[in-house]
Amino acid sequence: MKRRINWGVIFAIFIGLLMVGSTIGFIVGPFGFSGGIAQDSIKVNGHRIDITPNGYETRVGNSVITFTYSPIDVNSTKIPYEAIEKIKNSPFVYLTSEINSTSPEDIALAQYQLQQVLSNQFNIQSAIAFSEPNNQTLFIGCENATQYAPVILFEDANQTQAIYQNNCLRLQAENPSVFITLRDRVVYGMLGILK
Repeated sequence: MKRRINWGVIFAIFIGLLMVGSTIGFIVGPFGFSGGIAQDSIKVNGHRIDITPNGYETRVGNSVITFTYSPIDVNSTKIPYEAIEKIKNSPFVYLTSEINSTSPEDIALAQYQLQQVLSNQFNIQSAIAFSEPNNQTLFIGCENATQYAPVILFEDANQTQAIYQNNCLRLQAENPSVFITLRDRVVYGMLGILK
């Protein structure tokens, strides 16, 4: 007696295996678990930067540092090497801004995020202040910067740039959203991702 092949069952099994295999391949990605839907990454100066729904992330030791902008986006603003080295090698840094700034929220966010990275990644203490006298808070300007306590001054300007002079790094932004870009640029520099 001749056995009959049920082509319908074989076709259903084939389609089922194809669907399961496609799903696994989509989740895992083409080169193992580092790709797929979870994330993509770029390499900059030997550092891996993952592109995630939260922004751009890199691992330093056991910590993850998140950036809003990619290193490519922020590299147009140059920060002098000596400014980065001064900040990295200081036990304390003042993060200051103008009291009458037109971008107080954006500056406050950039200062807070920078303060977290300084403390958690570099063990650098910092204080937030204003560059002019105010009855409610500390005031520290570039004239107060020392080699042991440099100042990072966030200020509104007509063009975006970073100026380093006499232990003071002036981060000047032409519009409010650029302050986060400048914060990202400083941290990329401190981590050695950008030179």
